[in-house]
Amino acid sequence: MFLLRKRQLQKEATREHILETAMRVYAEHGFSVPVDVIAQEAGLAHGSVFLHFPAKEDLLHCTLERFFKELGENAQPCGNGRR
Repeated sequence: MFLLRKRQLQKEATREHILETAMRVYAEHGFSVPVDVIAQEAGLAHGSVFLHFPAKEDLLHCTLERFFKELGENAQPCGNGRR
């Protein structure tokens, strides 16, 4: 049971690392960057990325979802609250 939980935590940590790396790489190089570049920047094999994100579009979708979630969490009201 403990081993299964440990593996699950490692899997989640790797996925998280891939997403964080993808956000940085996309910001630096744009969305057309190959997955190989993201994998290399993350220190992972190309196939490892596809174990977590079956298609490049899945990785992009999850990265954008994360970006907009973080943007919303960090948003501050403008001016004095008038629109």
